[in-house]
Amino acid sequence: MRRLFALAYDLCVLTGLAFVAATPPVVLAGGPPQGLGLVGLQIWLLLVCGGYVTFAWQRSGMTLGMQAWALEVTDRCGNKPGPGRAVLRFLYAVPCVGLFGLGLWWSLVDRDGRGLHDLLSGTGVRRRAPDR
Repeated sequence: MRRLFALAYDLCVLTGLAFVAATPPVVLAGGPPQGLGLVGLQIWLLLVCGGYVTFAWQRSGMTLGMQAWALEVTDRCGNKPGPGRAVLRFLYAVPCVGLFGLGLWWSLVDRDGRGLHDLLSGTGVRRRAPDR
């Protein structure tokens, strides 16, 4: 449940970030973009959101939602994921979470509670140890 609540929190953060990132392209286009402009905007938003989560995972192992629910992303050795692993986790998470959360259901059958994107990227989510 902690992971779902952290995800809900992060979706609020990402929605605000996407709104801010989408404003200049929409204003420059004179309204909602059409055709290739819309595709470009979607790619831009994916890059911005991906940049936020991968930077957070590399820097502290946590996004804002994960901080609120005392969770952290680690690699197989228990360290914060490096840049490549963080990007890979994000790239796998997009379809795993986006397809009605099918990749998250995997955590119910995985003995370590990892989602499919964690399994594929060699990462995991664990409860963060309390600060002293």
